[in-house]
Amino acid sequence: MATSVVFGSVRQSDGGMLNPGSGGWSSTRVSTGRYKITFNATSSQAPIVVVTPVDDAGRQSADNQFSTYNHEHSPPAVYVCSVDKASGALEDANFSFVAYVVQA
Repeated sequence: MATSVVFGSVRQSDGGMLNPGSGGWSSTRVSTGRYKITFNATSSQAPIVVVTPVDDAGRQSADNQFSTYNHEHSPPAVYVCSVDKASGALEDANFSFVAYVVQA
């Protein structure tokens, strides 16, 4: 099985591509602070994903915590959650990611 590395940045306002990076993915904003990244690959395993805030000139991203949840397999996808550290509330924020997708 081959592994592909996919990376990019997601825009907080609508979940679209802030920076397409490697390509091979799309994203949407599901609700406040929740995003879905879908990978253009065929895989029987959940992707491995690392998420980091985007330094966006003093906006809220820098003080947010990010986590992933509910991985999907076909097509491979992952949900990302953005939470404000101070309040604990879900909050929209720009972020970057790198993902390792095992291709079938």
